[in-house]
Amino acid sequence: MLLYQIIITGIVAILAVNLGLSLVALRPLDGFTPAPRPAHAWPRVSVLIPARDEAQRIGPCVASLLAQEYPNLEILVLDDESQDDTARIVDEAAMHDPRGRVRLLHGAALPAGWLGKCHACAQLAAVASGDYLLFTDADTLHGPTSIASALAAAEQRHLGLVSVLPRQRAHTWAETLLLPLLPFNILTLLPVGLVRRRPNPSLSAGIGQFLFFRRSAYLATGGHAAVRDRVLDDVELARRVKAAGWQEDLLDGGRAVACRMYDSFGAIWRGFSKNLYDFYGRAPVFTILAVLVQLALYGAPLPLALLAALLRQPPALVALPLAAYALALGMRLALAARVGAAGTDLRRPAGWLSALLHPVGVALQCAVTLNAMRWGLTGRMAWKGRAYPKT
Repeated sequence: MLLYQIIITGIVAILAVNLGLSLVALRPLDGFTPAPRPAHAWPRVSVLIPARDEAQRIGPCVASLLAQEYPNLEILVLDDESQDDTARIVDEAAMHDPRGRVRLLHGAALPAGWLGKCHACAQLAAVASGDYLLFTDADTLHGPTSIASALAAAEQRHLGLVSVLPRQRAHTWAETLLLPLLPFNILTLLPVGLVRRRPNPSLSAGIGQFLFFRRSAYLATGGHAAVRDRVLDDVELARRVKAAGWQEDLLDGGRAVACRMYDSFGAIWRGFSKNLYDFYGRAPVFTILAVLVQLALYGAPLPLALLAALLRQPPALVALPLAAYALALGMRLALAARVGAAGTDLRRPAGWLSALLHPVGVALQCAVTLNAMRWGLTGRMAWKGRAYPKT
């Protein structure tokens, strides 16, 4: 038991070091400023938004894009067979923009072998006229310099893809517990400092809420047609960018890009269940192993420390799991201080509570992961009225 606790605490310590290095390497998007140039010299940027039943979110998203301090911009929204007022809201935004930057497209029927979002993005890319393509989601909000900053990052670092980790907005208890685990998982497992420096496709980061491509790099990947049946199309495209010989980088959305992905526990359960099985390669054995490892690293240490104390076990069997929990708590507090979600930062009690309850959040995430595997194996996986293929 002592050896087990030493190994667990050691692994958590290694992940804590990687998180610290990743937070240092993660530069804020709004830290990049484009070089001055005459008005005609700004490259055209096409903002591409796939939208299916997004009436509650699309209006603020488009409004934030219309407020961009960028002179050469088109905003294309594809209404993907919505059953709500998505199209009407976009039409109204287009009518009230005197510069004619907004255009509504109506999506074609979904072909066999395609997932809905991939098909929508492919249709948008086919119509876009920009030298750069920004794929973003209807649930994002953009600061006025986000596009100019993304262009500056791409130009200064010679990147084919700029991906941004948006600042999550969390309001309900479920969002507070679970949404901070998204940046936590990415920044503990991925050495962010190597994303730009190493050509390995495995060292890639694609965040679908903000994918800023050079057109030539996007075309070199084969576009969304090449990932037509992939749930994690963003990750696959990022890997394909590197495989095609381009560089990419992951930046912090900071004040420039924010997102509220889900607004209830049910929405989080369904949304995470759609993605997590694919995150583990749709491999049941690997998925179960990953769940057990997460529980061992983050879920079990505090209960084991308390149990060891109650049973008057040797001090090392109390101290080691307590140290593992303390390390995880420190990681969460560091994350909250650096890229904390609105509603979970350390200026609010919810931020501290979210960090203290990290084992609870991890346990819930593991439950969702197992449900995602169940959906994938039984063919029950669906999103917004569309079924996903059985594994």
